Amino acid sequence: MVQIKENKNLKAKKTRKKWATQWINSPLMDLDSPLNSYYTNAFNCSSKLEQKGKVVTSKYCNCRTCITCNSIRTASYIGGYGGQVLSFKDAQFLTLTAPTIQCYDSDTLRYFIDARESIWRKIYENARVGQKGNIELKGIRAMEITTRPDDYYHIHFHFILDGVENAKWVKKQWLSHYPNAEPYLQVIKPITSQGGLLEVFKYGTKFIDSEKKIVDGKIVKGYKIVAPERLDLIIRGLYKKRLISTFGGIRRVKDENVNEIVVESEIEDLESLEFDTWLWVNDADWYSTGTGEKFSDFVASKQFRRVFSDAYKKYNLEK
Repeated sequence: MVQIKENKNLKAKKTRKKWATQWINSPLMDLDSPLNSYYTNAFNCSSKLEQKGKVVTSKYCNCRTCITCNSIRTASYIGGYGGQVLSFKDAQFLTLTAPTIQCYDSDTLRYFIDARESIWRKIYENARVGQKGNIELKGIRAMEITTRPDDYYHIHFHFILDGVENAKWVKKQWLSHYPNAEPYLQVIKPITSQGGLLEVFKYGTKFIDSEKKIVDGKIVKGYKIVAPERLDLIIRGLYKKRLISTFGGIRRVKDENVNEIVVESEIEDLESLEFDTWLWVNDADWYSTGTGEKFSDFVASKQFRRVFSDAYKKYNLEK
């Protein structure tokens, strides 16, 4: 069981994540996808909260399209890996990219994912065996896939490595396998605090795309939800793939692919009760079965509603 202590104002944030999760997954549920039950589990995640004192317990889906579970997983990674990484003598953040690929189905995307992973394994094996101990790689690797226009996808890796020279060596090896990759996009920079870990332990894909619009003759940056067909393709390509892997003796935390997790959250600004049950109502919040009280004071902003407009309209929430 995962235990989390949540600070003040986290009730509204908890509700916000639940709303976003439902709005992301509702259009995915409408697709003819083999992962329909997966998206349904995410949509229904943590629909019941059980409270004892100030501690709220719920079952969570652990799906990658669930904003709440992604946050729990990120916190777990930072808790499990943060101390190990920050004990490195010279912790470095490394991003490795390659040219985007165009594909129209998840099998093709998975083929390219496997190819990228194979190249990394060759590089690691070269360090372990071919360099006769001169290169010792130790760290963590994370994978991320994002969308590009015209059905292109960007598969890339984020690393935390011990030693800037090791990071430079890995970068050089990567570019030898992908000579068309832009060297300036292979970024190396030091990690000095836990905040730097967020760049590695973030989600496996983005649910929101940025877009530029012309408003009153000016270019304004806005956001929109990733097209569900494209998000489904990515999630299917990543299905049961490990997004976080370790090497060089780093202790691995609990497997991210378990189907369900139970989380206890201590919420400071929650009134202490002997026992209560809170049930989710799709257009609002969790409500107490004992008093009818609303769980939080979260109100979705107009921008938040616009970003998730497709799902928002589906459930007739717009007012």
